[in-house]
Parts: sequence; structure tokens; C-alpha cells
Amino acid sequence: MKNIKIKIKKLNKNIVFLIKKTLLKHPDKTNNIFSTQIKFKIGNFNKFLIFIISFLFLYLFYLSIPTLYDKTWVQKTIENKLLDEFKINFSISSDISYEILPSPHFTVKNAKIYKGPENQSELSEIKKLKIFINQKNFFNKKNIAIKKVIIKDANFIIHANDTSFFSKFIKDNTSKKKIFIKDSNLFFRNSVNKTYAILKIYRFELFYDDLKFVNKIRSQNEIFKIPFIFDLENNNIDKKNYFKIFSKKFRIKFENDSSYEDISINGSNKTSILNFDFKNKFKFEDNSFLFESKKDDYFDNEIDYRGKVNLDPFNLIFKLDLKNIKFKNLIRNDTIFFEFLKSGKVFNENISANILINSEKISDIKIFDSLEAIINFNNGIINFNQSEFQNDKIGLVKIVSSKMFFEDNLLKFSGDFNVIINNQKNFFKYFQTPKKYRKKFENIFFSLDFNLTNNDFKISKIMINDKSNIEIQNTINVFNSNKKFNINNMIEFKNFVNLILTNYSG
Repeated sequence: MKNIKIKIKKLNKNIVFLIKKTLLKHPDKTNNIFSTQIKFKIGNFNKFLIFIISFLFLYLFYLSIPTLYDKTWVQKTIENKLLDEFKINFSISSDISYEILPSPHFTVKNAKIYKGPENQSELSEIKKLKIFINQKNFFNKKNIAIKKVIIKDANFIIHANDTSFFSKFIKDNTSKKKIFIKDSNLFFRNSVNKTYAILKIYRFELFYDDLKFVNKIRSQNEIFKIPFIFDLENNNIDKKNYFKIFSKKFRIKFENDSSYEDISINGSNKTSILNFDFKNKFKFEDNSFLFESKKDDYFDNEIDYRGKVNLDPFNLIFKLDLKNIKFKNLIRNDTIFFEFLKSGKVFNENISANILINSEKISDIKIFDSLEAIINFNNGIINFNQSEFQNDKIGLVKIVSSKMFFEDNLLKFSGDFNVIINNQKNFFKYFQTPKKYRKKFENIFFSLDFNLTNNDFKISKIMINDKSNIEIQNTINVFNSNKKFNINNMIEFKNFVNLILTNYSG
């Protein structure tokens, strides 16, 4: 403290010297402004200017006082205050600097977060940690107080059993001071420490609203190249929370209300995708998330579904029953499903899922009436094996074997299909096959390769009643070389099928 007073005294002398040399008026016409005979006269404006300069020098010097603090003391004090106020166990390095602008704060490089004082498992690595401090009393460093915390360029590692840590952290936080996270990543890992998803955090804000008695979170994120905003309010007194997820780009909105006990969470939510809304209820317990569709008197829901998610190891089982589906909406390149696929992130050997979609009606493809689609995620490959597309008057198309994969930044599909003919008469009628080419058969087998990124496909094999010939193969080769062929053009498609039947020897 004595050293600080000496430095202030010295600064004041320098200020007085500067004022005498530049701002003071005197009646003497001589140029010797240092003469002891001079009688100084100070104008009102200069008095004000002297005050402003003096105040500015003193204020800047005051703001610079924390540079005199011992770094070891700062390091230990910050760690203790962060743990006490935010319940976060930070470990900060000695690489600490102090900056005045935009407001007084300490910048720490290479900090870490651990799960707790007793649990030294690493939760995050932080390249830059900024602790903004209150400037009320820098002369007494023991009264230093944190205003807000900014975490920047951090990597968070989250395992399935860490969900309880974050849940407890959100519930226990009662600090009105804000925590910000910017330009960071959250890695979701399984029990063998392999990453199955990465969440990008562009901006995250957490604080306690003491007027509403709720913890609040607002976050701008991206996962699988899908940008979204996450809002949460948690009431620890009533043990209830509300959160909302919405993506403007994909027109998705998800709203959730829930209540929780010590070991479980129960609630309901509403999801809007494009112009379609549906509700569901859920339960989270014992590392598993169960959910199903919810019906009420005020909500007309034509979707029935149920599912279960196990977090470690990650596994999804999901069944969806629809009254009606527009199949083209599922296979369009700009849908959410395809954005997931084109990102390449879902082709992860640590993701396991089994999805069953049933629809009583397909409204946009006349050749099929209903479908039963089976989607399996296994060992980094997606397959649709045993999926069926039904035509009530003719028969069905069954996917015998298939795989969808990501190669050279291209999304590709290859599959073997079996067309089972139950009513041959209706088949010939639908394709308008000339009578002279109507030969008896029960099934058509074909294989194709489809580049979904470039919307380009080729047929590699066609067999009718397990038979093929050189004429059929030549027809396939011509088809593959015809870049102008449009599979959505039913006239062209029917002509191609009849050309194959023409070359079938029976």
C-alpha cells in the first residue's frame, strides 16, 4: 500500500509539471514560463480540462492496480471463487494476464475443468478463459469480485454418465453472474472413449434469474451441420423445467415441459417439422430415454410412435406408424434426413439404431400403396434390408440386401431388390405391356448402385424368374449410358420395363 501511495504522489508531480508547461496563463509577456516571478492565472475551461486529465490519469492508474497482484495469489483466488460461486472446479495455469479493455478482466490461457474437487476426471480443456472483475475496490484485493466468466475455444468431453453432472450443475447454480461459452465444441463419447457426435457451440449463456427463481440457458449451436437455438428455464423449487429447440433453416421447433425427481424425469413435448405438429410423452431413467406419441382431445395426431434410447452404449429403437406419407419428401436432398446422411457423421461404428416406419398409404407415388421401411445403423453402415413397398393389386418390392455408405465425400447406395408378382394380369395392365410379350413369371430381381450426392444411378443386373441373357444385359448397358433418362417420368419407366420383358425368353 505504501508503494502505491508513493507512485500516486510521483504521478501527481508529473501532472502538475505538465499543466504548468502547457495550460497556465500569466500576464507577463516574456517567454520564460518557469520564472518564479510569474503570477499564474487559470481560465475556467482550463480548470475543467485540468480536472478531466487528472481524473483520467488517476482512473487509469487505479484500473492498473491488479497488475501489481501476485500471480500465484490471483491463480488460487480465481479457482476458489469460481468453485464457490459457480460450483465449477477450474484448474487454471499460471499464464495469466490482466487487461483493462473492454472492462477489467484476467485472461487465463490453457485452463481445465474437472468434474469435482474429489473427482479429478477431466471435463474440458479451455484455450482462453476470461474472468471479468468488479472495479469497486482494487486497493483491497481480498474484496475482488467476479462479474462474469467467458470460456472461449474450449473442448468439452461428455460421456453418458456425465449427464447427471450437468443436470446437477444447472439445478445448483444460483449465481446471477453470467457464464458465456463461445466458439467451442462438445464431444459425445461412449464407454470406450470413442466420439459418436460433435456439438458446435457458437454462443452459450447461463445465469440465475432471482426474480423468477429459475436457471436460464440460451445457446446457439450446430450438430450434423444443422444449426439450432436452445433455450432452457429450470425451476429447482418446483422441480420443473421448460426448454425449446428450434432451427429456422429446417423449420423445426421442439418444446418440452417436464418434472423431475432424484432418479427420473417425466414430461411431454410438442414437435413441429415444416407444417406438421405432433406431441409425445417421455421418461428418462437408468441411463435410458423412453418416449411415445401422446393423444388428447384438442390435438389431431395421425402419427403413432414409440422408442427407446440407451445412452451407453448408444442405441436407438424406434417404431413409427403413419396413416399417410409423401415418399418423395423422405428422399429429397434438402431434407433433415439427407443432411444427416450427407454430413457423414452418422456413419459411425459407435452408433447403433433400428428404425421401423409403417405407412398405410403413399400419397405421391401411384405405383405403391403402402410401405414398411426398416432402417438399420450398424458398424458405420446403414442398410434397409427387408423393407417392403406394397402394391395391393400387383404385389410388392422387397429390398433383399443393401448398404448406404459415405465414400470420398459422396453419399452412395447399393442394393438388391426382388419384385414379387402376385397378380400378373394387373402387372401387365399397369405397364401396358403388349400381349405378345406377356410371358409368365413370378418375380424380377435387380441390383442397382445409386450416387445420391450426384443423383446418378446405374443398374448392374436384372433377372426374371432367376434368368437373364445377353439381350437384357445390352438393354441395361444402353440404359446406363442414357444420362437423360428420368426415373420419375412414368412413360419412360414403363417403356424400359417393357423393353426388358421383350428380351425375356421365358
